[in-house]
Amino acid sequence: MRLTRQTLRLAAIGLLIAGLSACSASNPFASSGPALQIDSIYQGDLSAKPALADLDGKLAMLFATPENRVAFRLGDRTALLDANLKVKGGKFFQLHQQGDTVSALWWSHENAKALYCAISTDGGKTFAPAQIVNSDHGVLPPFTLLTNKDGVIGVVYMDERAPRYEIYFNRSTDGGKTWDKQDQRLDTAPQPPEQSSAMFPDMVQSGDNWVVVWTDTAKVDGQVSGRILARVSSDGGKQWAPEKVIYQGPSMLYSLGAHAIGNDVVVTFQDTLKGVMALKSADQGKTWTTLGGAPGSQTTNNSVIRLAGQGQTAYAVWMAQKDAKSKAKVYASEIDLATGKWAAQPQQIDVGKPEGVTLSLEPDVTVTGSGAAVVTWTDFRNIRPNIYLSASFDHGKIWTAPQDVEQPGEYSSLFSDLTPRKNSVLLTYERFTADDHKTRQALVRDIKLDEKTGFSGLPEPTVKSAADKEAMLKDRVNTFWKLRTDGDFAKTYAYFDPAFRNAMPEKDFDKHQGNFTYHSAKTEKIDIQGNVAQVTEKVNYEVKPTPVAGQVVKIPPTTTDIKTPWVWIYDNWYQVYQPPFGDSYLQY
Repeated sequence: MRLTRQTLRLAAIGLLIAGLSACSASNPFASSGPALQIDSIYQGDLSAKPALADLDGKLAMLFATPENRVAFRLGDRTALLDANLKVKGGKFFQLHQQGDTVSALWWSHENAKALYCAISTDGGKTFAPAQIVNSDHGVLPPFTLLTNKDGVIGVVYMDERAPRYEIYFNRSTDGGKTWDKQDQRLDTAPQPPEQSSAMFPDMVQSGDNWVVVWTDTAKVDGQVSGRILARVSSDGGKQWAPEKVIYQGPSMLYSLGAHAIGNDVVVTFQDTLKGVMALKSADQGKTWTTLGGAPGSQTTNNSVIRLAGQGQTAYAVWMAQKDAKSKAKVYASEIDLATGKWAAQPQQIDVGKPEGVTLSLEPDVTVTGSGAAVVTWTDFRNIRPNIYLSASFDHGKIWTAPQDVEQPGEYSSLFSDLTPRKNSVLLTYERFTADDHKTRQALVRDIKLDEKTGFSGLPEPTVKSAADKEAMLKDRVNTFWKLRTDGDFAKTYAYFDPAFRNAMPEKDFDKHQGNFTYHSAKTEKIDIQGNVAQVTEKVNYEVKPTPVAGQVVKIPPTTTDIKTPWVWIYDNWYQVYQPPFGDSYLQY
């Protein structure tokens, strides 16, 4: 697979997961319990995130088992949906419902990249054998499935069967039992065809129309431009109107998404020059207007743009970074669909923590049946990531203070999604239950909204005062350096961060300490910001004669200042191990 922006994002998040850990496996929700919990799922990255469907009050989940088999859970029953396939396992799961029809969709890169679909016509009780959707191999995420009122199922997807990238579509008219023998290419092949760059398709239903959008690049007046194109079908994908360029500019476009809100179709995306942008069609995809960009978003690098709406208000959320070295934040803004105007200024949602110290990832947004907007995201303010929630009850003017879903730092919880109900949201997320990362759980909680507090039923965070944490840090640092000056290196292992300890077994730790001898250490300065501290220690040390690459290295007794980061995780401080080269194992 060629590396797309989405692939790179998943890889980066995978590196973060590799450094995460969790504490004890106690259940913080013993009183209420999750609405759905699967105790062990496949140890993949974000691409292995389970899919949830609310089937008229019954929760269903599509996921990969620890053995990487595609499974469907409804109630207390679990069925393997890849049983009839040569290719077992998958990722990028989707569940869709229309009436009694439930469509399970997934992707596998095994045996030349294909999409698989299994259909149930009895509300998920039984499934017909899974079928391959595409007629040739080369499918890449993203992909989208729709079912129209006549029962026709359509799927649009990105493909690399020919040089570079194309957009394809296929349909089933018999409830997913069979698919058209030849899928349709929706983008127009450029000349030469090796320059095809159609990517990131999405599809929504508006009235009786299916509207597909995607991005590509083309030369316009001698310059390369990013473009967004659209095609519309009014007969369930049998025929498509000619493609139409609905946006273009001298910049790169990504994080594309299409959304049906009332009678409008809204397309959101990132323009590398203009920021978070939106387009609107009020006539089911026939004509389009540009709503412009969210004010101020052109000054940041934005990604993972999500949108939800109700009536004439749409809520957009996204991740934003000033530059590659800065920590990502979560922002939200509103669009008045009647006037086509954005709110005056986006609001940062992941507030209440020191500026620029820890990052936030993967936001999602939804609107409940009662009209409340809810945002969730993965937040590293407690070093171990936790899921946070914020809500607005006044069309985005004021957002509630972020609330933890689990006790700060007790678990590594991440990858949250929202499904709306009338006065609550279904929150789907994952967590690791132990430091060895051998168990990855999937959970769904039905969280009620409260206009006074934001959300009800969430645990009250157990936190120590700043003074207590500072006193514990001073004691912890002094003990750590006393062990070093005493030459008891083995005992310092427990003082290092859990990500390092996951990577370095205790039995191998002592032999990596080299021939350092520490004679004295004195704490000069401590600077604490939230759960991250910078400690400056004046240290006198020497290096005994040590053979290195055929030479003997020796450092006489030397006094220097050593600055090290320490992090508060759940109930204690840990020094962040810093290797001689490259980044630390712990990322936050």
